[in-house]
Amino acid sequence: MEKGYDPFIIAQVLLSEKLGKSTRNHHEKIDGIDNDKAKKSNKQAKSKKAHPKYNDENMATLFINRGKLDNFNANKIVKALNRLGHIPNDQIGQIRIQKSYSFVDIDKNFIDKAIKGLNNKKISGKKVKVEGAKK
Repeated sequence: MEKGYDPFIIAQVLLSEKLGKSTRNHHEKIDGIDNDKAKKSNKQAKSKKAHPKYNDENMATLFINRGKLDNFNANKIVKALNRLGHIPNDQIGQIRIQKSYSFVDIDKNFIDKAIKGLNNKKISGKKVKVEGAKK
């Protein structure tokens, strides 16, 4: 082993290579230098960007009175919107499922159609109430 290198850092580099993790800064790790600027730039690059397809001005939010406790998931909601509301997939935006209720963003032009199609219908054996979400 070469002088001046911490055996724990060498083990860290070897393990990260073995596990397939990025070691592009392994020299800095061995030298004991943390590259904080590289870490910050990676976090900024990974930050969420708005989906270019959906514009908040064109979207409205539906409130559905069923959620995770009712075994609702995004798949079930999309299928119900497709089959009962006749809403195409490209008009459905973000789906946020909470414990006992859900929010679904859809194109404003389809909001009434979705409410009429899903309100008081059964999805997975449970009757749902659907309405436009209050802001």
